[in-house]
Amino acid sequence: MNVTLYRTSDDRKKVTKSLTAISTMIAQATAQCSVLTPRLILGGDNVVNAINANYCYIDTFARYYFIKEHITDTANRIIIECEYDPLMTYGAQLKATNQLVTRSESVGAPTKIIDSKYPLASEKDMLVIQFEGGGMNLSSADAYSNNFVMNVAGGG
Repeated sequence: MNVTLYRTSDDRKKVTKSLTAISTMIAQATAQCSVLTPRLILGGDNVVNAINANYCYIDTFARYYFIKEHITDTANRIIIECEYDPLMTYGAQLKATNQLVTRSESVGAPTKIIDSKYPLASEKDMLVIQFEGGGMNLSSADAYSNNFVMNVAGGG
């Protein structure tokens, strides 16, 4: 199977990662090889370049993988342990779909989705201040006088 080795500094949660190609080489699977966590033996003259890789694409499985570990076997052989990356593997399909988001981990921007299950603090501080002088006074207020209510959120 052919393995293309890459270097990336992108977050694991990013769907489309920026990849810098290092090299492509032929690999052999170890005795037992999982599609989700393959362990591959790389050999040849370019094997020294594999140490710089932290990401790869395996053509036989048609999937992208994070390289979890490099194990030096001999001077011309390195074993890489990989972990499947479904976001990059199916990135085009994921971006082509529509989703309905019903939960939000943050309130307000940028999602602007109100999540009724998001825990909010229920602390209240109420302060009544009487305006002295002028036409605004709580003691002389009635249903027809001009009164104002001011609500301020936040603070510090």
